[in-house]
Amino acid sequence: MIMLQLKLKFKMTEKWLRSFLKLGLVAVLLVHAPKSALATTSLIPLPSPLSKDADILTFYWDWLVEELNAPPNFPYPEIKVGDLPANKVMGLMFPTFQDPQMPLHIIISKREMKRAEDGSDLEVLGNVAHEIVHYFILLSDHNWDHTQPEFLRRNNAKEHCDPEFMRLVRHFGNFIWNAYHSDNIVRAIKKSVNRSCWEEGQILN
Repeated sequence: MIMLQLKLKFKMTEKWLRSFLKLGLVAVLLVHAPKSALATTSLIPLPSPLSKDADILTFYWDWLVEELNAPPNFPYPEIKVGDLPANKVMGLMFPTFQDPQMPLHIIISKREMKRAEDGSDLEVLGNVAHEIVHYFILLSDHNWDHTQPEFLRRNNAKEHCDPEFMRLVRHFGNFIWNAYHSDNIVRAIKKSVNRSCWEEGQILN
């Protein structure tokens, strides 16, 4: 019964992990877990239905913190649903010289949330992971100071084709695989990474 309930999903609290240790299951769950996993006390706040897999995204977040040497108390971005242009499904928004009043947050289009509600929630979660990597890179370029009044972003096209950026986003597929063993979702995440580079490459050319 416990095995059925687990579905190999990551649970972020020390209480859960200690329970799994007693059952001898933690080795499976921690294949890609960072050392800081036990220090995480809260899950990334996500809108429903994405919130049911906030544990997976939070585990990925902890992995990024270690991979990029971010501060251990690095704050989550606000993630909200809103209107975006027809050619955008999601985006990282932040204050710039041109728009200093823009708050730092990730926005998911209403169309994309409808897709999540219709059953493509794990693919949409992969797109959120994509934006979270943008968030990490943006903050790493600004000494991890999320209170900056203005941010300068790298060239978006070059960032999408940067091998390190692509590696970090693709790695989210490992967390999905450990939770759901879904080849289709892992392929979709990798395909999305390649498509983002290709689309931005067309702009560069």
